[in-house]
Amino acid sequence: MKFSELPLGAEFVFEGERYAKVSPLMAHHVVTGASRLIHRSASISEIGAQRSLPTRPETVASAQVIAGLDELCRQMTAALEELGGDADDVHARLGELRRDFLRSLKLTD
Repeated sequence: MKFSELPLGAEFVFEGERYAKVSPLMAHHVVTGASRLIHRSASISEIGAQRSLPTRPETVASAQVIAGLDELCRQMTAALEELGGDADDVHARLGELRRDFLRSLKLTD
């Protein structure tokens, strides 16, 4: 059977290793979780029934995203100040970029 014929979520054997198909070109190793590109034309052996697709291992809370972004902005401001940039202009621009970023993630109005 060709990799392209396999449904998403199905487990298969490729080059002696067990994988689960997670996209039209990608698979995750069943034991290690490592991702691997599998060519659509690759010959594989399906093993067992289709399983559910893997879920994200972790979800980051919006407060953590905001705290991380604030720390990044602080570090960037400090680095630019060391290089001789105008701290007020840099801080204002980073504030605009921060707001745009949070809006793009729908974490603020």
